[in-house]
Amino acid sequence: MIGEARFPSVHDVPGLRAAAPLVAAVVALVGMGALIPLLHQPVFILVPFAAAAAVALVARRMDLGVYALVAATALNRYEFAVAGWNAKIENVVLLVVLAALALGIAAGRERAQRLPLALVVVGLLLVNVLASVVDSADLYKSIRIIVRMALAVATMWVVLNYVSDRAKLFNVLRALLIVGGVTSAFGIVALVVWHYSGRDFGIQSSPGTGAMSVKGTLWEANIFGSYVAGMAALSGGLLLSRIRTIDRRLLCVVFTVAVVAVVLSLTRGAWLGFAAGAILTVFFLRGARLSAVLLVVLVAVIGTAAVFQFDLGNTTQDVSARFATMSSLRSDSTTSSRLKNVDRALSEWRQRPLLGWGTDGYHINHPDILSRLPCPELNALYDTGLVGLAAFALLVGAIFFRSAVASTRHREEALATVLGALTIAGITQFIAFQVTDAFWLGFIWIYFGLMLGAVRLINEGAPA
Repeated sequence: MIGEARFPSVHDVPGLRAAAPLVAAVVALVGMGALIPLLHQPVFILVPFAAAAAVALVARRMDLGVYALVAATALNRYEFAVAGWNAKIENVVLLVVLAALALGIAAGRERAQRLPLALVVVGLLLVNVLASVVDSADLYKSIRIIVRMALAVATMWVVLNYVSDRAKLFNVLRALLIVGGVTSAFGIVALVVWHYSGRDFGIQSSPGTGAMSVKGTLWEANIFGSYVAGMAALSGGLLLSRIRTIDRRLLCVVFTVAVVAVVLSLTRGAWLGFAAGAILTVFFLRGARLSAVLLVVLVAVIGTAAVFQFDLGNTTQDVSARFATMSSLRSDSTTSSRLKNVDRALSEWRQRPLLGWGTDGYHINHPDILSRLPCPELNALYDTGLVGLAAFALLVGAIFFRSAVASTRHREEALATVLGALTIAGITQFIAFQVTDAFWLGFIWIYFGLMLGAVRLINEGAPA
């Protein structure tokens, strides 16, 4: 039963503590190996020393590593090309944190928790490996994506492992909100700077209409929209609840800039995700008050209207035009191209229904098509067939189910409220991912880590 679930410490996992130095050594070797193609550049001689210093610091202050990881997941627009691998900032930070955590476990300063749903996670990764070995047209490219999948799961585990008490949960949640607020604000400022000076700090033009949308520090506008939609749902949910958890002034600021950023992203999937999140918040988050609902709506309207008062070229018209296409999506050129991809993917999947075409198969099989399949479920079906889709659905469903069930308990109202808001924000992002697949980027896995950490605290009686 979920209420009786227990997540053992490192002392309950035979050999884990003894293996920690080996894990640290492997991470170090991987990091050193990644630098080999860059040795002709003398400046990179400083990189191993900087990495060693970072590992030593994080090993002493794990909270700094977790906060850095939260911030790094909002910077996936920036990456390093190393031996054909596009390593993102979040990957680099995660390796540092993992090495530091392994050293901390070996020294007895840190405790390791078992990964919930470990069998499902391992099964999903193994199915991807098997499908890629058997059917992938480019095994090297497939393995790169599988590694990214494993790193995303490791991100969740790091956060889950760190959240061992209520104070740490709330500290990471506060850091997530601050990073989300800054990310949203940066996106808004990037659009303002573009219209007033023509300098590009994070905007993109629609190839069909020329409309300018915001991507900020995220990979592209759809992913930015998904990120800030989750942040708006999270801050809005906590703001609406009668249970006080995070400072209301911080929540109000984050909610305002996040809602404005959602609008300026021109991402219809993010709009739908945020709308669904708002409905779930009002009807299912405990203690939502009508007066608070009206206040939040007023804040969102005033914030959005204030942005439109600036002379930002065609921003108002771009938003209106994109909103107008919601009633006729099939005639929209972007939607039409995605539907063609869906039809082609389903037709090709029928040729290999059980294990699919290998991880990242659609992009490998169709390198001439710049757009990818729109949602994680379809990617899982095409890449790993029915077997992989079943494992994927089981993993995601179990995470949300555990969180939703635990959030209905009344013994720990503050934790239940936070868990409910995190769950709704995760659902918001997952809905937004139905039109752009960013599932294996780190930011939703931060939410998963916090959600499962809160579930554990509720089940164990929430130590102070």
